[in-house]
Amino acid sequence: MSTVFSRRSFLKYTAVTAVAVAGTSLLGGCSGSGAETAIQTTYPSDNVVLKVKSTLESLEYDPTSGHATFTIHIVNGRKNPIVVSPNRFAVKAYDKNNNCIANIFVGSTQGSLNAALAPGDTNPISRGKECICTVIASGLPKVTEDTECPIASLRIIYTPDTEYNEYTANWIISPDTAVPALG
Repeated sequence: MSTVFSRRSFLKYTAVTAVAVAGTSLLGGCSGSGAETAIQTTYPSDNVVLKVKSTLESLEYDPTSGHATFTIHIVNGRKNPIVVSPNRFAVKAYDKNNNCIANIFVGSTQGSLNAALAPGDTNPISRGKECICTVIASGLPKVTEDTECPIASLRIIYTPDTEYNEYTANWIISPDTAVPALG
């Protein structure tokens, strides 16, 4: 077998190699690396995911009842309408070693949602419309007189479109940034 390449063969194999290398770089987008997740660590703060702007405006945690109440302002920037429902929200609690000690799905029996729309607006929310959601998550670890709070941080998760549930807006709130009751 000859190891001599003609100019034409060299260019052909170079082009095939370039296409193969370019094709493998496209596969990296399927890895689920977490780049789809927008994370904020303070509030009030905004996240924009799938052209939906969500602002965590308030967060209250009652350690004696195990309830967290938060308000999120949502503005739809997408062409298609979005549904605002309890199953779009979740809360996770972490201990000081960053272990998840509570995983609350608001769409289950562990929470409730009150979505306030402008007069005349409907759910699903059309492009350019907005909604203010008050979400209550129950079932977080409680504090008694004999124990201290086991929660070091709360993670608020909002999924604008459950068809693309890998894209989420997140707020990780620690005691030194926002929630005095956690300290």
